[in-house]
Amino acid sequence: MGNGLKATLHEYSSPYGTAKNIMVFYIAFAIFYYSSYSPWWWFDPTPSLAAQWMPARAPFWVATSRDFIWVAFCLWIALVVKKQGDQSWKQLFQHDYPNPQYARIAGIFKGGYIFFLLVALTHLSHKGTTEVLQYDLRNTMMYVLIIFFLPLLNVNNYDVKKYTDLLLKLGIIVASWGIITALFIRSLTFGGRAMSTFDNPNNLGFFMNLLIFLLLPKLLMDSDTRKIWWAAYLVYFLCLIYTASLSSLMVFIVGTTMLIMLACGIKKRGLAILASHFVILTFIVTIFLQMGLLPVFKDKVVGAFIEVGRYSPTVYEYIGGREDTALTSISGRINAISDAKSYSKDSKTTTMDILFGDYSLKIYKTYDNQYLNLFYNDGLLVALMIFGIFTGVAIVGLRKYAVLIRNKNFSAAAILLGLSVFMLLTTLMAFNFSAFLSRFPLNLILYLICGLILTITPATARKQGL
Repeated sequence: MGNGLKATLHEYSSPYGTAKNIMVFYIAFAIFYYSSYSPWWWFDPTPSLAAQWMPARAPFWVATSRDFIWVAFCLWIALVVKKQGDQSWKQLFQHDYPNPQYARIAGIFKGGYIFFLLVALTHLSHKGTTEVLQYDLRNTMMYVLIIFFLPLLNVNNYDVKKYTDLLLKLGIIVASWGIITALFIRSLTFGGRAMSTFDNPNNLGFFMNLLIFLLLPKLLMDSDTRKIWWAAYLVYFLCLIYTASLSSLMVFIVGTTMLIMLACGIKKRGLAILASHFVILTFIVTIFLQMGLLPVFKDKVVGAFIEVGRYSPTVYEYIGGREDTALTSISGRINAISDAKSYSKDSKTTTMDILFGDYSLKIYKTYDNQYLNLFYNDGLLVALMIFGIFTGVAIVGLRKYAVLIRNKNFSAAAILLGLSVFMLLTTLMAFNFSAFLSRFPLNLILYLICGLILTITPATARKQGL
C-alpha cells in the first residue's frame, strides 16, 4: 500500500473523514429520498400515477426534509473546516484546490452562478417569491456548493473511486427495485413505467445511464474489475428499458457507442465489441417483448416513432397544486423549440427579455427542456452559461483521459471516460429532453460529477490509489 493511500485511509478517522462519510450518507439519502413517499402511494385510490406529479402526494414536511438535511450538512462542513483550519468565516472558501485547473473552473462556477443569482433576483419584481426560491435557487443553484465542498474536505483521487463505487453499488438496489415494481407492483410505477426510488421514469433512466457509462469503461479497460459486474450492467440496462424513456434510450445508444470506440479504438476489436454489444442487448429485449414482459416499452417507445407527428400532452401536478401542460412527444419538443424562435422574433419581446428572461411572466414557465426553461425564465445568457460550463468540464475530463491513457493508468482513465462522456451527452442531448439540472437528486449528482472530474489529477492518481 502506497504512502499516499495510507495517508488517505488515516484521514477517514479525522473530522475531515467524518465529513466525507456524512457526504456519502447524503448521497445515499438523496438517491433513496423519494422512497419516503411510498406510504402515500400504497393507499392512493387513483389506479395510476401517470396523470399526477408525485411530489404533490406527500406531506410538506416530507417534501422539504431534503432541504433541512442539506442545510444541516452544509453547516457541519463549515464547522469542521473552520475548526480544523482555525480560519475565519470570511476565509472559509479561500482554500487550496486539488490542482490549478480545478481552481480556475471553480472560479468560473462562482462568477457564473453569482450572475445567475442576480438575474433570478431581478425576477422577484414580477414573480412570486416562492417561484424564484423554488425553481431557481432550490432546484437549480443550491447544490453547486458541492463544487466548493469537495476541496474543502481534501477530496482526492482515492475519494473519486470511493464515490463512484458507491453510486454503482447503490445503483444495483435502485435498478433491481425498478424492475420488480415494473413487473409486480404497478401502484409504484408511473403508469407501468419503472420509477424505483426516483419520482419520474425519465429521471431513473438518466441515473441508469450514468451507472452504465461508469461501468462499461471499467469492464473494457480496467483489469481489476471483476467480470461479475457484467451482471450488474445487464440489471442497469433492463431497468433502463423498464423506464420506457425514449430520451434515455437515445442517450444510451449514442453514449455506449462513444465509450466503446474511445475505450477500444475504431478498429476490428472495437467494431466487434460494439456490434456484439448491441446484438446481445437487442436479442434480450426481443425475448422480453415476445414473452410479453415489456408492454409499456412497446407502447411508449415503438409508439413514439409511429405517432411522431402527434402531440402527446401529459398533465403533471406540481408542488403546491399548480398544473402545467408538458408536451412530451417528439413533435411536442420540436414545436416547443419553434415556439421559442417565434417568441424571440416577436415585436413585443424586448432585448432584455431575450438576454435576462421574460419579465412579463407571473409564474415559472416550464418545458421538458433545461435550456428552454432557463431561456424563458432567466434569459439566453444564463442558458449559454450553463451549457458552456458543463460542456467545458466534460472537455477537460476528456483531455485528462488522454493523459491517463498515455500514462497507462487505465483504472483512473476508465472512471474519467465514463464521467466525461456522460457529462458531454447531458449537455448536448439530455438537457434538450428534460430539465434534469432542476430535478432532485439529479442536480446534486451532476454537480458532484463536475467536482469529481475536476478532482482527478493524472500526475498523482496512481499514488493516491486510483
